[in-house]
Amino acid sequence: MSVTIRTERTPPATTAGDRRSTRREIGRREVGLWSLGSAALTSAVTLALPHLGIGNDSYQYLGVADNLLTGAGVTTDIPFFDVETAHGVVPSPITTHPPGYPAAIAAVRLLGLPPVAAAVAVSVLAAALTVLVLGLACRRLGVPRWAARVAVAGFALNPFTLVYAGSVLSESLFTLLVTSAVLGMVVAERTGARTASVLAGVAMGISVHVRYAGLFVVVGAAVGLTLLLLARRDRRSALALALPVGAALPLFAPLLVRNQLVVGTWRGGNDVDVDHSVVGLLAETAWTGVHLVIGDASGPARVLRALLGVAVLAALVLLVRRRPDLRDGALVLLAAAVVVYSALMFEAGLVSVISYGPRMFLPVLPAALLLVALAASRVRDARPVASGAAVRAGAAVVAVAALGVGVLGAFAKADPPPHVGVAERLAAPLAGGGTAAQWLGAHLAPGEPILATDGQATGYALQQPVVGIVESDFSDTRWDEETVDATMDRSGARYLLLYRHPQDGGGALVQQESPFLGILLAGRPAESLRPVASSAEVLVLERR
Repeated sequence: MSVTIRTERTPPATTAGDRRSTRREIGRREVGLWSLGSAALTSAVTLALPHLGIGNDSYQYLGVADNLLTGAGVTTDIPFFDVETAHGVVPSPITTHPPGYPAAIAAVRLLGLPPVAAAVAVSVLAAALTVLVLGLACRRLGVPRWAARVAVAGFALNPFTLVYAGSVLSESLFTLLVTSAVLGMVVAERTGARTASVLAGVAMGISVHVRYAGLFVVVGAAVGLTLLLLARRDRRSALALALPVGAALPLFAPLLVRNQLVVGTWRGGNDVDVDHSVVGLLAETAWTGVHLVIGDASGPARVLRALLGVAVLAALVLLVRRRPDLRDGALVLLAAAVVVYSALMFEAGLVSVISYGPRMFLPVLPAALLLVALAASRVRDARPVASGAAVRAGAAVVAVAALGVGVLGAFAKADPPPHVGVAERLAAPLAGGGTAAQWLGAHLAPGEPILATDGQATGYALQQPVVGIVESDFSDTRWDEETVDATMDRSGARYLLLYRHPQDGGGALVQQESPFLGILLAGRPAESLRPVASSAEVLVLERR
């Protein structure tokens, strides 16, 4: 029994979707309108949210962008992970986070925007361009207009799209690059255009500078293209493999070499040993997939989520029953990209300390939607499931549900950023008058670092260099008196800042893990440190 994969010389069996796709594909103008609509929606939601999507990673991105603009290079003023604090200098070379997103922020700041506005502008623009690229990919593959609209709306209205479009995080930019790489590969597959293959490789290479998971995309592309080469064994397939990989390699290799030279590992990030259960992570992955498709908002959105979930499940069942013709090289490439990326992300979740969840899989959502849309366009049985009026009414109901899930989901995730709580605690009155923030401002020299728990948020709140005291989830360091003293001496920090009621889970955990920090907070004397400022919320100690 043989399996035929579509090539220029071997046309596939004609399907109902093929016969009408040229008359029903989505138009360029409509794709542009979808992109503009996405930009308008994400901007409106972002402006309406009580809090922007800002987390501890955000402070690193903003700080690195500052240092790029001031000529300090790819460095951080708030070293947090062991690979950064081990340098013993502030600012410290940073390798845990690649520099692509900070570089984009820095570039937009040259237009005169303030830091947070520049970062959010990058995210909003990236989300809108992802919608544009996804729509163009549907058009180029001849996906029928109805299926293209489902794919584009499925991404544009997704709650995680809206959340990360209004955030100071790298998800939107990375998703754009992954989707652009996919578009280049499928266009090259359909047309043989070498330029498309090269541009796909460029997008993949740049993506590694935004998130190291871009390497998963490179591997997924190589797997898919290799499968096609093995099936076809022709020169065109060999070039289709060599061109994107060859274009990507010289773009991302220097970053990995820098990591190796700076911290002794090409990975560049945190290598803390973890031992996660395979079964537990499989269950978490399954729920992650469900949440990624229909959101995870509570309250009023539950009914809308249920409606959306039923619609998605019914559509998938119907697609399988209609027996799509899967003999298509583009389908092979899309499936390989999604499956390989997801498998490698699962493996990373088993062995590393990444924040596992929907944000890790959002970057391949457009590729997955394109995969389903393309499969739907190639069904052998294209008989309508209901009258045209009923289908349009059902589609309208599902669209409203998706919009409601997306917007409500974005608001449900609009929690106060960590630096807000830190700033409130630093504003608590000291026993001798004033606040801890004022006291530190008066006693610290410009650019002088301190050592603190909740280090990243503290650095942003104080706008001061801070070396972080990190919990065991992300660090192999154990914070006894000797380690605290050595870290302060090495980094040039005179002051240690502790929080009596840390709101951040990591800050609370590290203070629970360290008997020495507990002794200090209890007011017991230490040979190397003396208290110099105290409030109901914070304790500042000076190195003797």
